[in-house]
Amino acid sequence: SGTVGNVKGSMKNRYCLPIFNGKNELVGVTGRSLDDRDPKWKHSGSKGLWCFPLYNNLKIIQSKKEVILVESPMDVLSLYECGIKNCISIFGVEMSLKILNVLLRLNLNKIYISLNQDLELNGGVGNEAGERLYRRLGKYFDRRNLEIRLPVGANDINEMLTKLGKQSIIDLYGK
Repeated sequence: SGTVGNVKGSMKNRYCLPIFNGKNELVGVTGRSLDDRDPKWKHSGSKGLWCFPLYNNLKIIQSKKEVILVESPMDVLSLYECGIKNCISIFGVEMSLKILNVLLRLNLNKIYISLNQDLELNGGVGNEAGERLYRRLGKYFDRRNLEIRLPVGANDINEMLTKLGKQSIIDLYGK
């Protein structure tokens, strides 16, 4: 909450992204800290109902029959920068029931789990979360259609883009 030009409240000093539902209604806002303070991301609204950016890329995901699950909206934006738009942010390391239900309705041929590496930062919490997500999705999808594909040479997709360039991400997911 706040005013343009003089933002106050919980989203002060954050880049903010609106979150829309399938009816193109605003259901929340997520904000990334500009000064690396904790928490890095702050959310306003019921995160369990979010499926970002599905209001914008549903037809692309349906057409490709593939989706890339990433941790943060920043990773989604990095994939978009590389022309890869069949992605969904799970907003952390646990996937909501809303996203699971969406995935079940999409009749996908492939689900890529691309959470953060987090090896040096948090002792591999992203890797462990990727394994948990793989097991959870394996209860509903053929495991041959699931693949853990972690960022290479960087902690997350956004860091791959900034440190290694677009081609590194394009190579990771194919054209």
